[in-house]
Amino acid sequence: DRWNQAVEAHFRENPLTEEELQNAGNMRSSYLQGRHITHIYGSTLIALLRLEDSLLLLQNGDGHAVVIDREGRIDDQVIPWYDRCYLNVTTSLCDSDAPDTFTWRLLFPEEVENIVGKDPAVQDIVVVGYTQGGDPGEKVGAIVYPNEEWFKAQNGGALPDWAEVEETTRKRAQEKSAELADYKRIRKVQVVKEPLVRTSIGKVKRVVYKGALDEK
Repeated sequence: DRWNQAVEAHFRENPLTEEELQNAGNMRSSYLQGRHITHIYGSTLIALLRLEDSLLLLQNGDGHAVVIDREGRIDDQVIPWYDRCYLNVTTSLCDSDAPDTFTWRLLFPEEVENIVGKDPAVQDIVVVGYTQGGDPGEKVGAIVYPNEEWFKAQNGGALPDWAEVEETTRKRAQEKSAELADYKRIRKVQVVKEPLVRTSIGKVKRVVYKGALDEK
């Protein structure tokens, strides 16, 4: 079909580098012989259903499905990774436990950050997904740096004990997120004493906080 033809044409024009071949493991010889090339080109997305405020994606096996919205924002791991997501292993729609093994996550966390960041107790925030045990999918979490000046103003110019700052910040962040749809609300908050790490152009380095709230 056209997809296979396009993959083969792209591979001929862009052969694997030596570094990529070194990471190919036991598939190295196959790739060198031009066999199983389609395995290199990511996940198999079977279907997509776009709803008003969500996406339903059906994917078979491993790889990354990428979503780009109208504003040009990119999310390159829209389907959370877990131990059943490899090779051609999948959750059959016919399985009795199918509803329990589907995964989900929040796309474009900026919406949550923009809302919660308006609370005066919040100086800075990064919203991250987190996993809980072996459960598939991600829950919505946040790492928050409190606004010390606001706390001082509420306490006669003195900064309250850290335990009070931590608890108040956590509570207010979760309450503020209640303005959003239920699936976007923050379920877990970590309050930090140091400012969030940012890039040279002022954006929070999300990669630094990826997995920070995961529970074993």
